[in-house]
Amino acid sequence: MIQVYKPENKNYENNGDCVLHPTKCELTMQLSGEWDMEIECAADALYIDCLKAGSVITAPTPYGENEQFRVYDAEKEMGGLAAKARPIFFDASRETHLKDVRPTQCTGTEAAEKISVGKYRVISDITDINTAYYVRKNLIEALLSDDENSFINRWGGEPIFKNYVCQMRKRAGGDYGAEARLGFNMSSVKAKVNMDNVVTRIIPESYNGHTLPDDSYYVDSPNIGKYPIAYTKVVQYEDVKLQEDCGTDETGYATLEDLQKALRKKAKADFEAGCDLPEITYEVDLINIENTIEYADVENLVKIGLGDYVKVENKDLQISTRERAVSVVWDCIMKRNTTVTLGSAENDYLDRISAAMKMAELALNKDGTVKGDQVTGMINMMKTRLKATAENAEKQAAKAILFEELDKNSDLYGAMALGTTGFLIASERTPDGRDWDWKTFGTGQGFLADYLIAGVLLSQNYKDGEQGFKLDLNSGKIFASLLEIFGKEAGKPCSVALENGRILVKESSGKSVIQISPLQNVDIVTGKSTWSGMIGKGNTFIEVNPQDDYIRFRAGAIYEGYSGSAGLSGKLVYSDESYLVIRNGRITGGRIKKSDGTWEELKNGTN
Repeated sequence: MIQVYKPENKNYENNGDCVLHPTKCELTMQLSGEWDMEIECAADALYIDCLKAGSVITAPTPYGENEQFRVYDAEKEMGGLAAKARPIFFDASRETHLKDVRPTQCTGTEAAEKISVGKYRVISDITDINTAYYVRKNLIEALLSDDENSFINRWGGEPIFKNYVCQMRKRAGGDYGAEARLGFNMSSVKAKVNMDNVVTRIIPESYNGHTLPDDSYYVDSPNIGKYPIAYTKVVQYEDVKLQEDCGTDETGYATLEDLQKALRKKAKADFEAGCDLPEITYEVDLINIENTIEYADVENLVKIGLGDYVKVENKDLQISTRERAVSVVWDCIMKRNTTVTLGSAENDYLDRISAAMKMAELALNKDGTVKGDQVTGMINMMKTRLKATAENAEKQAAKAILFEELDKNSDLYGAMALGTTGFLIASERTPDGRDWDWKTFGTGQGFLADYLIAGVLLSQNYKDGEQGFKLDLNSGKIFASLLEIFGKEAGKPCSVALENGRILVKESSGKSVIQISPLQNVDIVTGKSTWSGMIGKGNTFIEVNPQDDYIRFRAGAIYEGYSGSAGLSGKLVYSDESYLVIRNGRITGGRIKKSDGTWEELKNGTN
């Protein structure tokens, strides 16, 4: 049912001021965040009174039965009314003001919470970390504008609007196995083909200019025969190196033959990543094709959602590409798609070519640190396997079982799929309602979850005081005989380690440059890595200058311990036989050698 609420009526939980029976009500949704509704209806007196700029329309969408849209343009035309509306979330461009909000080193999830204002909520599943400043901005500017600081530019995301909530998901839609067979001669299909970035013949080149042998200096794509010419490109693989070209901490290939094998492997990986496929955008009119014999080739598109993946077989080029639904026109009256545009939301040449250069060959680096891209691939692989478990739960009852409760009002709302490959747990559906949003799952190789509630985490080799790692989440304490945190300074690796009760600051070679110990206090290691500077100000300071070989300090009193009570007594003697006399923590006398070789006596800390 489609209803209209007059501008002054904000009671959207009750029925509207009139029920609308339009001749047209279409919602155009784009992955970029542009959503627009177009409505046409008869020029009925009641409609004229209700349907005006500022009115709110509630209508079914793929994401809910009563989604709200604010009319921003309405006019009476010959024989009827026409109006345009946007999701009501866009009211935030008028009703919100971010005076000074600065998400700093936040994940997309955290940043979304920080910029949410009142009833306008932003939800994100993006775990990438970034920083942005929003000073005197409204929420829509902060979220979707072209400003370099906007959320969509800093963290990315593809928005889905559901009333006063904007879901900024890393990827909208999903992969539900949709397929389509399209051709250029299909009357209801518009196709745009761009061959500019196609590469079917790669001439690979390693670091320092090494190439393949002259008699076979290139690598061809399996699809090279499907195009009229060979699309040739020289591709530099800077991560492929001979050992003799490597730096101190690098490992390369021992022989030129081994390096050339690696170059061929890299080129083939680029073809597998799709650099030999053209950029094709298809616009499919599902209404006009519905009563034709070609409908069987596109019927999967009728129920496809925004952002969903589609395997498209091009009948003319005889190639298959993996496209996404980048734009969907949805009929709010018939509750179905009328037009679907398939293409790539991120068809960047640099994203496609040299894909192999960007992929980790192992999950771990040699120093034990984790390669993020590989972990993402592992997660996607696990999700694919476990999703197959859920989809086949009913067909293969002996191997997999699906438990689910679809009633949102039930305390048992949620799902769990359990099978031979692992288990999945979900507490909510995807935005389009077509699948469970699986977020917790495990296999024989490990477990993954968005949230983890636990008491104590132990490494499998943990022995108290000897080895391993223990994290007590309840107390916030970490127990480890060795705990090292790695980072970079000016591009060079460095680390801070807790080792046998001492805190060590290490340079790239692993050498400790600062040691802090409960027994030895602070030891600043001189030599290659030195520290110089002044601590304190005014008449109380310590100055260290290893270059000129001196330490200078001045203080009225020296205190012992944390209590602040003066208690140290004794004599500080320097290499030139200068000395200070200290009684009860105060400098009471001494003798200092001056630059002219004469001596000056000190009394009560002064000359």
